[in-house]
Amino acid sequence: MSKAIYKLHAEIFKVLSNTLRHEIFHRLTEHEMTVSELEEACGAKKSNISQQLSLLSAYKLVTARKEGRNVYFSVTYPELAQACQLIDKVLKDQLKKDFNLLEGGI
Repeated sequence: MSKAIYKLHAEIFKVLSNTLRHEIFHRLTEHEMTVSELEEACGAKKSNISQQLSLLSAYKLVTARKEGRNVYFSVTYPELAQACQLIDKVLKDQLKKDFNLLEGGI
């Protein structure tokens, strides 16, 4: 891969490194949601949700669809959601191994 691609990878990871943005992204992988629905699901203020969605939108990780008075957000690339699922699997495997080591050492 070229240096430019590595840089773009790093930028995507940087955007998703924020806990709230990552949670919003994860919830949108399940189904599209409005800001109000994300506010309730994430337990964050509307203004903060909107701010994070703006950044996710700027990096084209989420898209918006207007229907009547509501704006629905969804993940632009489901493949990126699959990448996050792979990272989740790796993390769970690591935690399981660490726990097994801890139990075996006691």
